[in-house]
Amino acid sequence: MRNYKLLSVFSNVFIAATFILSLKSFAAVNVDKTRLIFNSSDMTQTINLYNNSSSPAVVQLWTDDQDINVSPDESKTPVIVLPPVLKILPNEKRSLRVILTTRKELTSDRESLYWLNIYQIPSIIKSKDRDMNKIFFPLRLRLKVFVRPAHLGSPSFDDMQKLKFIKRGAELRVVNPTAWYASLNVSIPGFKKISKIMITPLAEASIQTEREITEDKINYEVIGDSGFSDMHTTKITSLYDSLK
Repeated sequence: MRNYKLLSVFSNVFIAATFILSLKSFAAVNVDKTRLIFNSSDMTQTINLYNNSSSPAVVQLWTDDQDINVSPDESKTPVIVLPPVLKILPNEKRSLRVILTTRKELTSDRESLYWLNIYQIPSIIKSKDRDMNKIFFPLRLRLKVFVRPAHLGSPSFDDMQKLKFIKRGAELRVVNPTAWYASLNVSIPGFKKISKIMITPLAEASIQTEREITEDKINYEVIGDSGFSDMHTTKITSLYDSLK
């Protein structure tokens, strides 16, 4: 994959710290999508950024291969953003292109996943009252970027109904036999809701619950291409039954 070297506006240490600080930060710039999907014939997508604040903001964008610590100049994914650095004026909307540069090294039997980083630093807001001056911490947003091979379309309801749930004591094992990433929220009657689970294609993940699972039904919602969810219900099998 070609290595597109981007301008590093901020230090690696500062970028790493941003994600922690962002929980209490003010999002000056917002994005119009929650995820990007490159289907079989797609090579370009567009995202729109909006600066809803009264001051300008500098924004840097880059992608990573599921490694949050990768800085812009270390990015080696086939997905790039143009322009990678920009200044957005107050109440301004800017459109950017997200480009898939090649499909040659992508997996051919399942989805690939990258992350789009949107790193923004608002201006210092000055006030006549010295005590009222505000400094907004930088904010880093991350969007999922899914890339699908030529033969793979969008998952159907029936595709996501194929997910399997296996219990063993307080452990819940989620098996994804499909070629798509599965983004889930899971509900077992009498248990706390388990949110924001993502299962890799053709793989499984284990989740520890608060007590032994005796229920045999589970409800789960799958986040689809549009960002909306479909509700599913299926049985939970025991580990012993799953081995039969």
